[in-house]
Amino acid sequence: MAAHTIKELTFSGLSQDNQALMVNQLQGMNIACVLLYRGDICAREINTTLSALKTSGKMTFVEWCPTGFKVHFIQL
Repeated sequence: MAAHTIKELTFSGLSQDNQALMVNQLQGMNIACVLLYRGDICAREINTTLSALKTSGKMTFVEWCPTGFKVHFIQL
């Protein structure tokens, strides 16, 4: 099994192909997003990935909720 980076997993999980709803994320705004990571994961890598996601324009958040993301770590 090939190892994937946090950025690859995050962007893949949030891509439209993996969504349960038929919604175009580029046409609307999100209030929040929850991400659950399990295993030996570096918080710095997740923060870098979330910054890249916010600047990429793939997800936009409402102005009154500037953080947008809630991240949980599950240690094994």
